[in-house]
Amino acid sequence: MPKIVSLSRKGFDSAFGGTSSPIIDNKVYSLPIPSSETKMFSQKYSKKYKDLKFDNLSGSEILKKLQKTPHHSKKLPGNEKRNEITPESLCHLDPDLDAGIYGAIGNASSQLKNFKQGDLLLFFGWFFDKDGEKKDIHHLFGWLQADYIIKGKEKIQSFCNKNNIVHPHVDEAFLNDKTNVLYVSKGDSSDGESLGYGKFENFHPELRLTHPLSKKRTIWQLNKSYFSELKSPWEIFKTYVKEESFTYKSSSKTNDPLIKDDKLAFKSPDIGQEIFMDGNHPKVDEWVRYLIKTYGTQIERKNYTL
Repeated sequence: MPKIVSLSRKGFDSAFGGTSSPIIDNKVYSLPIPSSETKMFSQKYSKKYKDLKFDNLSGSEILKKLQKTPHHSKKLPGNEKRNEITPESLCHLDPDLDAGIYGAIGNASSQLKNFKQGDLLLFFGWFFDKDGEKKDIHHLFGWLQADYIIKGKEKIQSFCNKNNIVHPHVDEAFLNDKTNVLYVSKGDSSDGESLGYGKFENFHPELRLTHPLSKKRTIWQLNKSYFSELKSPWEIFKTYVKEESFTYKSSSKTNDPLIKDDKLAFKSPDIGQEIFMDGNHPKVDEWVRYLIKTYGTQIERKNYTL
């Protein structure tokens, strides 16, 4: 059982990529941020958008579809950045949910300093529906249980060399930073307890974090099927990095008249990558396992060599 479950924000946003990732024909496509927005310098560790594979579409096909949507027109704030991205542009593919690896550095890794082996990352991002039905929401797109936490230049290099892994955080610009960390899942769920790693490929209301009645994506609602007995979200959130992590407070409630009396509604942070839930809470564990079993596409692979 994970002791910490982190809701981890990843993919396109207003600062990195310029806008949201798309939902196309009910499928969720989390677009990795451009390499130009990171410390990445070596093309060896970056993929081109055209080389990305998202189930039934390539990165090129997704970018082409986005050019035809009003949401990505040049008239909207931030979309100038998005329209600079072409199929030939390099991207920072992290997390890599085909390999079960996530890299963190700087503030991102400091937020995860209390993560231990077995703790869980639930990845979410900002999405919009190409056809206009599910605009401007936060939605889960994947998960990774950290079976191995690898720190230090030599250990990271050794692990990647032994397993023929090409990952952005193996670039020298990252390796020489002492805060660089790899979180790796072995993908073994045969014991019924391990959660492995995988993707939430389709939109579903139970994977949407944004409150269904809210016009703001940062107003969330806990799943009523699992958390209806709670007095407030405070019961399942924990603070591990006080200055940088989300702390539920009464001020986290929303003033939206449609949902202000919803005890499971709250204001999520505008800034910050990790929002920690108490994995020891039985309802959190039940909720996570239910989502993965019901909506997840789990990826199996052999154990990595350490």
